[in-house]
Amino acid sequence: MLYKIARKIKTDYLDSLSFADRTGGLVRVMNDHRKSEKSYPIEFNQNKVLGDNQYMRKLVPDSRYKSVMYFEQGSSPTVTEQHNNWYGVEAQLKLVVWFNYQEIDPDMYDPTYLISEVVQAIPFKIGNFECLVGVTCSYAGQDTNDGSIFSQYTFNEPESQFYKYPYDYFVLNFDVSYRVVTNCYQEDLSLLPIDPVLITMKSGANKSLQISGVSGKEYQIEVYGTGDVTITASALHEFSGALQTYSYNNAVVASSYVKIDYGREYLRSIDIPDMQVTNITIPDDDNIRLEYIDLSGNNIVTEQYLIDLVDHLYDTEVNNGTLDISGGTNAAMTDLPTLAKMADMIATRGWTITNN
Repeated sequence: MLYKIARKIKTDYLDSLSFADRTGGLVRVMNDHRKSEKSYPIEFNQNKVLGDNQYMRKLVPDSRYKSVMYFEQGSSPTVTEQHNNWYGVEAQLKLVVWFNYQEIDPDMYDPTYLISEVVQAIPFKIGNFECLVGVTCSYAGQDTNDGSIFSQYTFNEPESQFYKYPYDYFVLNFDVSYRVVTNCYQEDLSLLPIDPVLITMKSGANKSLQISGVSGKEYQIEVYGTGDVTITASALHEFSGALQTYSYNNAVVASSYVKIDYGREYLRSIDIPDMQVTNITIPDDDNIRLEYIDLSGNNIVTEQYLIDLVDHLYDTEVNNGTLDISGGTNAAMTDLPTLAKMADMIATRGWTITNN
């Protein structure tokens, strides 16, 4: 999947730079047996289509170009987390940039400006595309210019001169993280196969809720109404670690549904008192470790909804949490096994629980 990310960065960001000339994605070493075992970097376009003239791109310095840019793999992709519908990966990409001062600016003698332009051009959030979700790319520093990046290639003598003025190069490292959606057969993520945290509220004009999660982690939230009416469009956000407020108007529908799917496992707090909440559904995923839930003064009249919520909190074994499901027309808790779990959470795990 790294080749997809490298090619997207090349196409969406590097190609727009004023000094971009010949650019490529992730390269491999090409051993050309026709030319005395000569080796050079070449990009294989694995998204090739019939008639694509860029199926293979040779990316060797040439005095005709302002610059040549391409990616090499800095570290092998490492799986960092595994879930039923996706797995998380981290890796490093090296961006190699060769350039010609005379073609870019004859008065320039230092690559600092060009490095700054590249770093600013590549955003941290690359986003979602094809079967990849939450792709991020962060600048991780520059390699020493000792020529080692070219050691695997057998450039001839004229080409080796391209690393002396008026030619120069630099190598920038980027830490990449992403999630690969399993069983993804479409070139988009519109049907991301993740069961959401779903909160249902009756119609009542203005609504407001607060949620918080693990600082720096991304999540996707949207609100829709009865009959699939869009209230707020699906959008990516980032948890700050503190409570974040979302407000909307649902007067035009019988009920509204707040959906958090991608990034749901980073959710830690839900604070929605007195908002006519009728149901909250938490997927069967022990990674959703809720620590604070205030659903007081609401309309959860079906006891089973509250039983399921307590079961989830009990199974995740979180300590020192808070749960308030009292007031309003919330159901009175009468289920004996659930009452026993609540008592155990209070006695052995330090929970504060208030219920009808």
